[in-house]
Amino acid sequence: MLFYIRNSSIPEHTKHDKLFKDLGFDYRPYNIYTFTSSPDDNELQASIMNAFSISPDELPGIFYYNAFTNDPNAQVKLYSIRKVDVKKLNKNYVKQFVDDVKNGKIRRDLFSELKPEKQYVNGMKYVTGKTFDKDIIDEKKNVFVCLYEGFGNENEVSFLETFGNLTQKYQNDTEKNVKFVIMNINYNEPRDLVAPDDYDFPKAYLYTNAMDKKEILDFTPKNASEIIFEEFETFLSDKLNWNKDTKTDTSKTEEKKDEKKDKIKTEDL
Repeated sequence: MLFYIRNSSIPEHTKHDKLFKDLGFDYRPYNIYTFTSSPDDNELQASIMNAFSISPDELPGIFYYNAFTNDPNAQVKLYSIRKVDVKKLNKNYVKQFVDDVKNGKIRRDLFSELKPEKQYVNGMKYVTGKTFDKDIIDEKKNVFVCLYEGFGNENEVSFLETFGNLTQKYQNDTEKNVKFVIMNINYNEPRDLVAPDDYDFPKAYLYTNAMDKKEILDFTPKNASEIIFEEFETFLSDKLNWNKDTKTDTSKTEEKKDEKKDKIKTEDL
């Protein structure tokens, strides 16, 4: 399904309805159907925007999703270009978008909250499906993300509290180079992660963006009923080579001490 949602009914924008109608004929042999929606279609447009977490300030937009598939277990995937420059909107522009989707050049949209109540929770950055790429995938720092369900059980509260303490200790430490974020997976979808079963939550994943080898490493406490702060620290220290950095710094300090001693001896002579 390929569709266009516009945010205006002025003649300059309504001409794009014909553009997508023509595209519908071009794509019919490939089972790609097209339609357009405008503010005049109040109920239809509202239902579409709600289903795909589209806010009014992201319009006009082009959207593509695999609505029709022979595989009943296939995941419905949405791709989009939001805030489209209508001056660039023509048949070639839209066809390039569809080709890029098919060739894997465009990241699919993630299930997301439309507008979260808070951007920060106890100092921790709150990430949604919409901000996941910006805050995690494309971040230059290493990112430690906590996924939770928001049910407020004892284990979850303890996990989040410990994660928050870790954030307070290291979030401003430029040498450690780690960003701490949290995400409620009942309302948002993480990218590149296979969601574990319910009993596995909360969990934390480390994205080693600033390391030579970029990986996604999962962290699960040894005992879910006993969350230990040092266990988090040990995990980060091992995976990000904090101990190695410390040894290097100590070595440099010793070298400076030796240089100072040599200088003093030279001056005495």
